Amino acid sequence: MSDRESKTVAISLFEKADEQQIANADKGVKEAMVYSIQNEKQLTYIGLKHLTLLMSQKGQPLEVMDCEVKLDKIDPRNQATWIWYSTYKVRNQQTNHESIGMSEASYFDNGKYDHFGRTKAMSKAERNAWRKQIPELEIRELIKSASAQGSVKTFEKPKEQKPNADPGTNTDGLCHCMDENTIPNYTTGKCDQCSYKMSDYKITRMKEADSK
Repeated sequence: MSDRESKTVAISLFEKADEQQIANADKGVKEAMVYSIQNEKQLTYIGLKHLTLLMSQKGQPLEVMDCEVKLDKIDPRNQATWIWYSTYKVRNQQTNHESIGMSEASYFDNGKYDHFGRTKAMSKAERNAWRKQIPELEIRELIKSASAQGSVKTFEKPKEQKPNADPGTNTDGLCHCMDENTIPNYTTGKCDQCSYKMSDYKITRMKEADSK
């Protein structure tokens, strides 16, 4: 597995774990402040939320300026291809700094309708907007503190797929990178991170965000 493929898998695991935390579905995940995989650590949804509460206590509360959620029916006849897309804009009330976060979540999960799909997309978009407001130093300090306290959920390195094996991680042929890591190529319509095609809706939203 190349470094690029390994990073894409790690991002996918982090995203799935945050979805479980948002849906409060996994006891081993829901209280973790930090995720760890292959020596890479990242704040969880709850970890970032904790930092926004600290910002509020210090006189820098974040307020939601705008939010949008849309169900993109890529193939109207196949609900397994449907995707929730969400965009959030938040503002620091003290500095007036605004940031935009985008994300997505599947309409179906494990072959059935996901009752939390819409909530996952919205919560992750809000998380991504928060992330742009928090200084890197504070993020590193919380990761260090949470690690010392054992508030870390560690994921095992995924087994490498055989060359002809079906990874089963991309059934619709579209980019599902977390938007903070998506590298759009507007000429080809593909993501330079995973090389999969981006949906028209995702491209439009990213262009709008880039222009602001």
